[in-house]
Amino acid sequence: MSQLLRVLRLNSKVLKNPGKGKKPPVPLILEWAVNSDTSPYLVSSSSSVLWIEDPHEGNLIRAAVRKIPDPGVLFREILEAVAKRGKEDQWGNVHPFTISGLKGAVDHVTSYDLDDLEILVPRETKTKPRPEWLRSFSQESGFPLKPSSWMPDACALVVPKDRDFVGVLGYLETKSAAAVVHNASRGIAIVWGT
Repeated sequence: MSQLLRVLRLNSKVLKNPGKGKKPPVPLILEWAVNSDTSPYLVSSSSSVLWIEDPHEGNLIRAAVRKIPDPGVLFREILEAVAKRGKEDQWGNVHPFTISGLKGAVDHVTSYDLDDLEILVPRETKTKPRPEWLRSFSQESGFPLKPSSWMPDACALVVPKDRDFVGVLGYLETKSAAAVVHNASRGIAIVWGT
């Protein structure tokens, strides 16, 4: 599966060595350092995702640790939240599911000097083939198509290959993680049919 965010396994001395006979405590919140120029930030909350407008002192934001058994579910929540906010705030990162929409999405991300890109697309099936214009654009542009099981139909995402420019999903243990999208308006462009 192609990931929307950089996925990390976070190490903690407390989680590894909680003490004899003790179950390791899982933190409720993690803090992340961010660049104040990339607001707003989208973070995991206890049950969904939440927009944070400004960082705390020291350019820190907080994300809730929650059970995330399947990162695809969280990636879909992020996609929907970024699409909604992008339309509402007119970021210019949401485009129709057409060849011109895809070109507009690429132009949006490259306008922020992010030019080593990938295009995340849903998995292709016999009943849901990929549009030929997507294939042609990928071949002509050199931006690879990366199938992702969590992607909805009639959708493509233009993102930097280096997901550090988008955000992080940090796992503390097998199913507990926190996520931060620190470049939602610039590092994610959405091409989605409605």
